[in-house]
Amino acid sequence: LARLVPAEGGALVIQSGFNTRMAAEETEGRAAWRELQWQVEERRASIVFISNAFSFKQGGAKPGTCSPGDSPFVAALRRQSPALWEHLFRAGLSESAVFCTDQMAKWLTKLRMPGVNYDEGGLGNAMDEARASLPGGAA
Repeated sequence: LARLVPAEGGALVIQSGFNTRMAAEETEGRAAWRELQWQVEERRASIVFISNAFSFKQGGAKPGTCSPGDSPFVAALRRQSPALWEHLFRAGLSESAVFCTDQMAKWLTKLRMPGVNYDEGGLGNAMDEARASLPGGAA
């Protein structure tokens, strides 16, 4: 952890996403984050946490996730700059909604995408049924 702790007044920037994880048992992981947080605070430095909103979800074992409601790490970030982190969380949620809508539109319209075969395993039929079930939808 010592290599991660920034110089006094510096910043540790951590980027986390759907393909990022810390390989450790939960108790070890929590202990590591607490120790890192303590060392950074001792140096009067800051931690910057960058993530996609979809990485923040309640429960589950998805790599790169932490609960924004009860994570000590997220609570520490919010204490450092409440206005900044409120803004970043809201921006992340907005971006997540745009991304989700875009992804659903691609699938519902069966947009050609690399590696996606809508006919394989009946996926195309399922997408047609889903589209037809939408208000005003047509097969």
